[in-house]
Amino acid sequence: HFAGCTGYGHDEAGGREALDKVFAEIVGAESAIVRSQFFSGTHAITCALFASLRPGDELLAVAGAPYDTLEEVIGKRDSHGLGSLDEFGVTYREIPLADDGGLNWDALAVALKPKTKCALIQRSCGYSWRQSLSVQEIQRAIQLIK
Repeated sequence: HFAGCTGYGHDEAGGREALDKVFAEIVGAESAIVRSQFFSGTHAITCALFASLRPGDELLAVAGAPYDTLEEVIGKRDSHGLGSLDEFGVTYREIPLADDGGLNWDALAVALKPKTKCALIQRSCGYSWRQSLSVQEIQRAIQLIK
């Protein structure tokens, strides 16, 4: 199961599915996705954002500022010529957290604009002094956004 693979999944002793199952079993998870092409969480998020957003679209962060590792990706900080969503023509806004450290529901209710194509919801508190978002809070935010 740990032999090399082409990535196409053709006749590779189970290929990606087998590798995913082995890793899930090893770490005691229900399932796993193992891909060498993504080298960090920020890289995976970056790929998803660049795949989902187009020039003229807007990315809205609904839980305050995201991890600082995404600042260059978004364009909040200079990307040193590596490219950012801002350079690609994607605008960015963020809704500050409420005074209690939770989501600002009133601001979220009026924040969506026609050009808002993606909402970034960071569950983890990251390096900030807030509680991590609960699954119920994320569900409520998604329902409000949709």
